[in-house]
Amino acid sequence: MKVIKTNFLIFFITFSTSVLFAQNEIADTLDLDPVVVSATKNSDRVINLPLNISVVNSKDLQKTVSNSVDDILSYQSGINMLRPLGIYSNSVSMSLNGMGENQGRTLVLLDGIPINKSDNGGVNWNKINSNDVKQIEVLKNSSSTIYGGSAMGGVVNIISQKPNNAGLHGDFGAFYGTNNTVGGNLNLNGRRFKDKGLYWSMGGNAKTSDGYVLQPDSLQSPDVEYLKGYMQEISFNFVAGYDLDKNNSIEIRYNYYDDERGLGEKIEAEKGSYAEHDTHSANIKYIGQSTDNKWFTNFYFQQEDYFKNIEKLSKGVYDLIFVDSKRLDYGNNTQFTTNFIPYNSLAFGTNIKQGSVNATDDYQTSTDEVINKGLLTQLDFYFQDKIDFHKNLFGLLGVQYNVSNITDAAFLIEEPTSSTDFMEDFAGKLDNNNWNKFSYNAGFRYNLKNFGIYTSYNLGYRSPTLDNLTRSGFMYLGFKEANPNLKPEWIDNYNFGLNFTNKKILINASAYYNLGHDFISYVETGETLFGGRKKIVTTENISEVQIIGVNTDFKYNINKNISLFANHSFSRSEILGNNENTDIIGKSLTYSPEHIVNGGVAFYSKYINVSLNSRYKSEQFTSDLNDEQIDAFYTIDAKVWTVIGNRLTVSASVQNALNHQYLVYYDQLSVGRFITGKISYRW
Repeated sequence: MKVIKTNFLIFFITFSTSVLFAQNEIADTLDLDPVVVSATKNSDRVINLPLNISVVNSKDLQKTVSNSVDDILSYQSGINMLRPLGIYSNSVSMSLNGMGENQGRTLVLLDGIPINKSDNGGVNWNKINSNDVKQIEVLKNSSSTIYGGSAMGGVVNIISQKPNNAGLHGDFGAFYGTNNTVGGNLNLNGRRFKDKGLYWSMGGNAKTSDGYVLQPDSLQSPDVEYLKGYMQEISFNFVAGYDLDKNNSIEIRYNYYDDERGLGEKIEAEKGSYAEHDTHSANIKYIGQSTDNKWFTNFYFQQEDYFKNIEKLSKGVYDLIFVDSKRLDYGNNTQFTTNFIPYNSLAFGTNIKQGSVNATDDYQTSTDEVINKGLLTQLDFYFQDKIDFHKNLFGLLGVQYNVSNITDAAFLIEEPTSSTDFMEDFAGKLDNNNWNKFSYNAGFRYNLKNFGIYTSYNLGYRSPTLDNLTRSGFMYLGFKEANPNLKPEWIDNYNFGLNFTNKKILINASAYYNLGHDFISYVETGETLFGGRKKIVTTENISEVQIIGVNTDFKYNINKNISLFANHSFSRSEILGNNENTDIIGKSLTYSPEHIVNGGVAFYSKYINVSLNSRYKSEQFTSDLNDEQIDAFYTIDAKVWTVIGNRLTVSASVQNALNHQYLVYYDQLSVGRFITGKISYRW
């Protein structure tokens, strides 16, 4: 009874309170009809599209209590962020609409460029600098028709700032926080003429923190020294562009990111186990427009050198392993849109992407080298038509054809000793594999004064990752054998939504039904290693999954000084079929809570601004059999800031004010209360 009362109180508080403040920037009316880019890869308005889209604008960014971009996203309905270690997280995952913990099922774009890695489908959220973000668009429908693989669960498009004002401008910031966390940023930008000619921007960011001991006392081993899970990172950004005229522009962007994060355990190595990313990414794009036509083309690449040192001690035998994984993704997105047919906006395009991995486990205590490599090529052709049937009735129809293949795949063992010779049976060149897939979408929207209603169907898919296709090695379930013969996952996605808006209130409600096919899961092969002590598992397309959900959003600007928001995400998943493990039929997907409730209140005044946010998550299963879980919890975040002379901003914030901690996976403790003070100046 106490739990029920507590949860009801949490729900009431979260649903009744929210944030939305920016000194002298909040208006009495809501920004109800934002322009979006991600929905059709061309600017359009949410109110004219039969899609479930939310937009995080600059005002939302300023008021949110956050240390990273994904902190901001965690307050959006339909999103479950998995970042339990806070800024110390080496791996961060996001899922949309109950799609589970696999980041690869949701496509993430940075200025229209896909940043999911072909190797594991993941996104390095740490490298995205929140100071550079102008707007975030979240498309919660399956979007494979336009975006191809990885967009099976939806799309997040992060849009960076662009210098628009003539002259030289800049900003500087510094902060200090819990665990001796210190950081700062400096950015310079300029252009000679407003909205035309040459523009440029460059900036850098740095952060370091002593961290905390990740492993709880009850799980510590006497053979291991437990260190603080520290972090340090640095990044640099450069942008140069030229607006040829008001309709044509060319731009180049470059980003460098380097970090190191301690994993908290030491046996003999000086710093213990740690991981680092060394990343270079760049793109060049051209955007043009005439009276009836629009076009753009993006060329991009992302190179990540991932390093991790691993220490092992088994039966008195010590191993030190350097994991060096070189991940490369590059490609092109091109689209042409024409309005030459009245009331129709026709889009034709291609997405081309190649991703490769060349990874080595180099044993420093012996001669062993374990290598996995492969090349994944994906080519998409698509067509989409946005139809204005009437001033109040809109349609969206699309089709895409994908061709993909895996080549040059191998899992190799060189100079094996007793540390790796048991893996020789799995070594050698791996089979080439190819697949093709059609995807479709159809949607309709009807608007009437302040009310709108829409429905859509989408067939989405996701290509398997190089990690599952090419890499064999140990994991928490046992020894994983690579499977180069995997096929894409795919879903039938049905959506229905409605919204109501007036000058001060916004209400959105959407329901969805996903029927997933050929979902990739781990299965036991029936074989073992070391006399039965380690099971051998592999990945197979084995599961059919049903996901039912509802997202509701509420925003209310009481006046220019006070605003509220609240949202609730309900998602229930069920494994309907599994041809390898019938024990998990009827179970839920892991790391997929049924309920997430967010809410907040914000107050603006001439001298002080305050925001208060709260989040509640119901229990999340951490095992396929649903016999292990993270219990339900809630957090409260708060921020206070003031703007002096319209240039100097001073703020203080606290995340997880009640210091709620829980066990992550099986051996790490989530981050607790985190306090940050920050000062920034712009000119």
